[in-house]
Order: sequence, then C-alpha cells, then structure tokens
Amino acid sequence: MSNNLGELRRLATWAQSVGLSASSDSDSLSADVAVIGDAQAVDDADRVAAAAIMAMHLGIQAPEVTSDFVDEQGRLDHDAWMDQCTAIRDFVNAQAPANADPDPGQGTEASDERLIADPLAALLTRATPALLRFAEQIRTNCEASQPTLLQGPVVASAALLASRGGAGVAVWCRPLQAGVSAVEQLCWSELGIEPILPLRTGFYGSELIPSAMGVIWVALS
Repeated sequence: MSNNLGELRRLATWAQSVGLSASSDSDSLSADVAVIGDAQAVDDADRVAAAAIMAMHLGIQAPEVTSDFVDEQGRLDHDAWMDQCTAIRDFVNAQAPANADPDPGQGTEASDERLIADPLAALLTRATPALLRFAEQIRTNCEASQPTLLQGPVVASAALLASRGGAGVAVWCRPLQAGVSAVEQLCWSELGIEPILPLRTGFYGSELIPSAMGVIWVALS
C-alpha cells in the first residue's frame, strides 16, 4: 500500500466495516485487532510447504514461489535460493499422481507441468501441522468476527487454506505488511487484500504491530 489518500480511505472503509473506530480520547482503536504471524514457531518445512501449496493452487512453477536469500554481506545467496526451489519442487512432485513420473534428469522444466492445482479440498492434505494450526486460528477469528492482521509466508498460505474452507478471510483479515516473500505477495493478490504497511521485511514478530495500529488509527481519524 503506497502512502496516499485514496488507499487510506480504502483502509478506513475496511476498518469501519469490521467495527473499528478511533477512540476520541486516545490514539487507540475501539476494539482489539488480532495478529497472527510466522514468529509463532515455524520452520523450513513449513515454509517449503507454504510455497508449494501456493504453486499448486495457482498452477505456477517452483521458481515463481521461491524467495530471494541474502547473506550477511547483503549479497544474493544463489545456493540457498536453489536449495529452497529444489525443496519446493520435490514437495510438489511428492504429491503428484503416481502415473505422472517424469525423468528426474529433466530437472525443473519437466516438473513444471506438475505444478497444477488439484481440487482445492486436497490442499488441506498437504499442509504441515503449523499451517493447519494457523488456518484454524484464521478460520476461528473470521467466524468470531474478529479483525485480524496476518504476516509471514506460512500464515499467508494458511489464509489461502482458510479461505478455501469458506471463512471470510477477505472480509476480516488484512496483511500487516507487504512482506518480503513471493508467497506473501502472491497470496495477498490472490485474496484481493491490501497490506496495512507498504513494507517488505522479514520481521514477523511484534516489531511492526504498533506502526500498523497507528496507520489504522490515522485512516479512521
């Protein structure tokens, strides 16, 4: 979300639609806003599964859901990128039908045809425990009419899973930030929801929560 009046108005419209308002006697909001983020104990297996589910859902190639890696010197880590891309491809291949078994020597190009989404219900069978836990949290919040901010690639993929189950993710949820991963950006676009903050960071804890709440308050004021 860029910093302009039109997008602040859209944010205000969403906030009002979920029952939020700016308190007149403080810089706080009239109701609690929940935050679900990847800081809640996720690992590499969860991130690989999240990216693979996004690839299968959209019918796209593993490289398109693989995020860039940067080393301590700020340089792109191509080996880490390749390792992640291969893990995502292998996860997808492991879920493919038994009669679709291309020659492994053909590399990622032969695997690309297998990155086609199965029936949406089948995506749930491919989720890790963390993905399922996040999806259930998101679904529960939506059913309870709880405004919820989302952040992180695993939570993003969980939001996709929750939306497939009929939860009102696009109604009750918004990304806290744009996010640094390809999975986040693809998911927010697929769900049609705009981030509160126009930032692309890997901070998925509490660091950005005050800023996001402040932007919502400004939009409502």
